Amino acid sequence: MFIASIVCASLALCGAGYYAACLIASLRFAGEPKLETKPTPPVTILKPVKGADAESEACFRSHFELDYPQYQIIFGVAEQIDPAVTIIEKLRREFPKIDSQLVFCPQQLGANRKVSNLAQMLPAAKHEHIVINDADMLVRPEYLREVMAPFANEKMGFVTCVYRALPGKTIWSKVEALGISTEFMPAVLLARLLEGGVNFGLGATLVCTKKALAAMGGFEYLVNRLADDYDLGTGIRRAGFETALSHFIAETHAPDYDLHHFWNHQIRWNRTVRDARPVGYAGLIFTFGIFWSILAMLLSHGAMWAALLFAAVLGMRYLMAIGAGGIALNDQYLIRDLWLLPVRDAMSMLVWVASYSGKTVVWRGERFALRKGTIKPA
Repeated sequence: MFIASIVCASLALCGAGYYAACLIASLRFAGEPKLETKPTPPVTILKPVKGADAESEACFRSHFELDYPQYQIIFGVAEQIDPAVTIIEKLRREFPKIDSQLVFCPQQLGANRKVSNLAQMLPAAKHEHIVINDADMLVRPEYLREVMAPFANEKMGFVTCVYRALPGKTIWSKVEALGISTEFMPAVLLARLLEGGVNFGLGATLVCTKKALAAMGGFEYLVNRLADDYDLGTGIRRAGFETALSHFIAETHAPDYDLHHFWNHQIRWNRTVRDARPVGYAGLIFTFGIFWSILAMLLSHGAMWAALLFAAVLGMRYLMAIGAGGIALNDQYLIRDLWLLPVRDAMSMLVWVASYSGKTVVWRGERFALRKGTIKPA
């Protein structure tokens, strides 16, 4: 028991070290000055859409209200009966001065329907610089100016950005949003610090040039890839272009998940990361500091040293959550929902373990088999 408790204590210290590293990376990101927003070349925004919810109109509207000299918005839907069509057409009538277009994408070029739509939308893009973001992204007027700032560097081929989530009404929606601000984004910022930059993409925003997109194989390369946002960034990097992380922080809406839908989404997300970064994902076993400190306390029969270790690890975990979510990401719901942090961490470990039990994912109601980044109907 003594040896086991020492092993667990060592793993707990690894977790505390990880929390500290995430905190440093997050505070460093928060302290960096924003780039001057000088370059304002014409931009085309590609928004592939499927379905609509209560927040869709606000998210779409935010893209019509951008403070930018010249830009085009292209919405893409697979079916003319898609509920989003009514909202899009309403906004196009409301903002006639904005260059906007609705493209119907009837062909299914691969298992990834989102990328299939993008491939059919691209021919309508008028401008060299392309911005792609998820349908549920809510942005502020300065969005394009900030995400385009890194393109002052002529070698820049790709830019992405971090994001925070607006929680819904359910517990699992709040747990999802909390995880983005206090777990996923801090990990992204730590990877950026350790790797000297973000060499992959996040669905919150993907900015590239047509030249860079063509050099990495175009959307056709991604039509059967699950992590299309991740692969777009890595592909452009491999093609010889520079990549960067914008300091703009986008917002998304965390759906009102029940436990079943929350679990399926987390399994898909985690299996996607496991497939893309298998070594780093396996290393997450060293990041569950609270779990290991509790286990050390139980195995040592409540020894004082183990109790102090638990308190220290728990304190570091909350400190990291506040530094990353509160300071770096300015998550306005963080303090209100911090009481759910132990629930989030417990679910994260359960999902991590469960993610190794198979290679299938459920995405938009369909089940796919995932292997080396490629998906096919299961």
